[in-house]
Amino acid sequence: MNKDMVKEVRIALVHREWTQSELARRVGISAAYLSLIMKGRRSVAGVERRILDELGLEEKSGEDAQLSGEPERSSRWRGRVQAT
Repeated sequence: MNKDMVKEVRIALVHREWTQSELARRVGISAAYLSLIMKGRRSVAGVERRILDELGLEEKSGEDAQLSGEPERSSRWRGRVQAT
């Protein structure tokens, strides 16, 4: 989940007066797993979609995500490993 979507999720939680634990329960995952998703340490499209659906949020397209400053995973490592 890109940083902009995490921000949207956090705002939606505040508006609904829900905790992350409440959202996790409604989505059917553990609070710890939701925390990993929110921190960007786990990415499961189906789970992210359920989170957004539960909050009534729209998913941004890949192009919009890139424009938000969130790099694609593959581009993070370009140029760091040199061929020998």
